[in-house]
Amino acid sequence: MALLESDGCQAKVDMLLSMTDRLLKAGGMLVPLDIGRDIELCLARGIMSASGRAEMERTKLIRLFPVNE
Repeated sequence: MALLESDGCQAKVDMLLSMTDRLLKAGGMLVPLDIGRDIELCLARGIMSASGRAEMERTKLIRLFPVNE
């Protein structure tokens, strides 16, 4: 698994945000595995930027990840 820094986390968050409408639509697409794994890792390690996390909370994407505390 690649090592992620906060800027790498932001890149993954940006990719995820570009899919917001499709991900949150009922019966919509699933989070791609590689992006999902990296976002979970960023959340678990606490290396996601505050602005990236805030944007995920604002768009409700945070609810797609079980490690969100």
